[in-house]
Amino acid sequence: MLHLWTEKGAWLHAKSLNTDKAWEAYETLVDDYYAVKQLVKPQSIEDLIILQAQSVKDLKTQVAQQAKEITENKEAVQSIRDVVSLNTADWRNDTAKLITRAANKLGGNEHIRDLRKESYKLLDTRFGVSLEIRLTNKRQRMALEGAGKSKINALNHLDVIAEDKKLVEGYVAIIKDMSIKYGG
Repeated sequence: MLHLWTEKGAWLHAKSLNTDKAWEAYETLVDDYYAVKQLVKPQSIEDLIILQAQSVKDLKTQVAQQAKEITENKEAVQSIRDVVSLNTADWRNDTAKLITRAANKLGGNEHIRDLRKESYKLLDTRFGVSLEIRLTNKRQRMALEGAGKSKINALNHLDVIAEDKKLVEGYVAIIKDMSIKYGG
C-alpha cells in the first residue's frame, strides 16, 4: 500500500507528535525533503510517486532509528535506577539481578561465575577479609554443632557476607560499582 502525503499533511503529522525527536524529524523533513523536492523536478506522475515513496521510506527509517534510540535510553535509565535504588533490604536478589544483567552485557550467563569471583576478590581487598577463611570456619562450626553434610556443603560466600552488616554494605557497594563498570 502506498500513501502519498501533501506537504501540509507531512508537516502536520510530524508536528503533531510534539516531542523533541518529532521536532527533529520535522526539521529534517522541512530542510532535506523539501529542498530535494525543489532541486529535482519530477518529469511525470511516476517520478513524483517514486520521490514521495523514497521520502516516506527515509522517514520510516529515521523514525525506526529514533525509536530504537529511545528504547536504549529507557533501558539505560532503568539500569541506573536499579543501581541507585539497590539497598541492603533485599540485597541478595538485587545483586544477583545486577550481576546477571552485567553478564548478559558481557556476552551471556557464562560470565556470572567470573563476575561473582571478581566481586568476592574486591570485597576481600577493600575490607581486608578473607571470605574463603570465613567460609571454612563457618563450615567447621556447623560440623561441630552437628549440622548435616548437605547443609554444610550448601553454604557459600553470600552466607558469610550475610552474617556481617558491614560486609553486606560493602558487597552492595561493590556490585553497584561493577554494574556501572560493566553496563549492567
